[in-house]
Amino acid sequence: MKPSVLRSAVAAGAGLLLLSACTSPKSSGSSSSKSGGGANVVVGYGDVDNLDPVQFKANTGYTVLGNVYGTLFTENYTNKSGTLVGNNTYSLSLAKSVSYNASGTLLTIELKPGLKFEDGSPLTADDVA
Repeated sequence: MKPSVLRSAVAAGAGLLLLSACTSPKSSGSSSSKSGGGANVVVGYGDVDNLDPVQFKANTGYTVLGNVYGTLFTENYTNKSGTLVGNNTYSLSLAKSVSYNASGTLLTIELKPGLKFEDGSPLTADDVA
């Protein structure tokens, strides 16, 4: 898989998921049957400068993004003496399959079936295009 195209696709997909996650959920007027709630605490070594995955500059932004939003792909890491180092390989997360056309100019990403936003609405290809 071509890393530059893959990174662009991941950033675009994450950005659209971020925008969708920022919308208010539909209210039915009744109380939610979901349990839980509360704060999600992420410990880092600096401030998060922005929650837009295209604009943040601080490494802590990546930490928050990885814990809040789903991505099409997940980077794989190798343990080198106790330190995780990216190895330029990726696993499918929200994507079911990835393929290039014969000339390598078109990347087709098929989403896993049944993906939904927090409000229960379905995630479609139009949401990440």
